[in-house]
Amino acid sequence: MHDPIYRRLFAFPRMVRDLLGAVGNPDWLGDVDLNTLEKLPAEHVGDSGQQRRGDAIWRARFRNGWLYLLVLLEFQSRSDARMALRNLEYTALLYRELDRRGELGTPGRWPPVLPVVLYNGDAPWTAALEMRDLVAPVPAVLSPCQPSQRSLLLDERRVAVDDLPSNNLMRAVVGFEQSRTPAELARVAEALRDWLSPQDSNLGRAFAAWVRQLVARISPGQAGQELGEPWRKLR
Repeated sequence: MHDPIYRRLFAFPRMVRDLLGAVGNPDWLGDVDLNTLEKLPAEHVGDSGQQRRGDAIWRARFRNGWLYLLVLLEFQSRSDARMALRNLEYTALLYRELDRRGELGTPGRWPPVLPVVLYNGDAPWTAALEMRDLVAPVPAVLSPCQPSQRSLLLDERRVAVDDLPSNNLMRAVVGFEQSRTPAELARVAEALRDWLSPQDSNLGRAFAAWVRQLVARISPGQAGQELGEPWRKLR
């Protein structure tokens, strides 16, 4: 259920902006021009003809030059022991594609990549998020020779909603993921209604489609019937 719904939600710049606001560190987030977010094709073909598909890739202006922050999103319902390797592969293929298009830039000025893992599994995430942690220990002199990339993780079932920024739509995503009854879904929907602007009407419909599925799963046969006014406002 989640893959198509999440891909629909995170096709909207505001969702990606709020995700970055939820997981980003102020030390670098302030250098990202979130108003320049642009969605890129998620398909990348490697030199040997293999094709990989990332779930969503966006870019935004980063700092003062023509550098871009490229964000890879992965939607996960179970802990993936090879997630760090998968994100490293996606990153390499992305750089190859940028090189073929003449957009990579000179060495030392390549755009940084930020892998973000959205996790909604029932069990806690246990897999390594740093690629180097998948490699056997080596002497210190060999450590710099090992591949290294760290992914950011948002564990939606365990993060506290109040730890997320106010008026951030990721509060609604987390709230819906943690809801267990139609009444709980209704409370989140009511808060979400106040966070959406008139310009977010299509995004509201995407949330409504998701809530419809959540209600059908929690309480079959009652989809939309117990959400009342917040549900109608989202639609």
